[in-house]
Amino acid sequence: MNTPLIISLVVLGLLVLWLLVSASNRKARKEEARQKMLGNVATARAFWKKAEMRGGLLPVETTLILKDGEQAYFSEKVELMEPRAVRTGRGNRVGVRVTRGVWVSTGTSTYESNDVWKRLDEGTLTITNRRIVFDGQMGARNLELAKLVSVSPRATASRSPWRTASGPRASPARTR
Repeated sequence: MNTPLIISLVVLGLLVLWLLVSASNRKARKEEARQKMLGNVATARAFWKKAEMRGGLLPVETTLILKDGEQAYFSEKVELMEPRAVRTGRGNRVGVRVTRGVWVSTGTSTYESNDVWKRLDEGTLTITNRRIVFDGQMGARNLELAKLVSVSPRATASRSPWRTASGPRASPARTR
């Protein structure tokens, strides 16, 4: 039997197995993130359904200093999240050294960019009848509802659903 051939086949088999397991893990992580986002959407729908049954939102207690005529309707601990593009790739190259410092190589490579949600901060999200306020450990963000142009919830959002007239988007927050 040819020992180098057997070793090569075993190494090739292990490489193929590693590639299959890696692809399977990547698919599982994507599906887990999708299910988590769908769960958040279901929670939001249940909240609105309950509010409709009560005939409106009930004011809640908050540590936020409210302005005159302002009432808080939601106040919870959340994580502030933002989508970030992550580039991953793989390649196969074969090279031969021609002389000292000179290599000739050939091969292929593929890259793919995916949006992932990155945790930016942790704090309290308060929604009032006039504004949305995130009071976090690294700072506070305040969005006046009068400046909000549209909100479009998406289960697989790769961009922030908040749009303001001035252009910049406020990052969404996720409840824990």
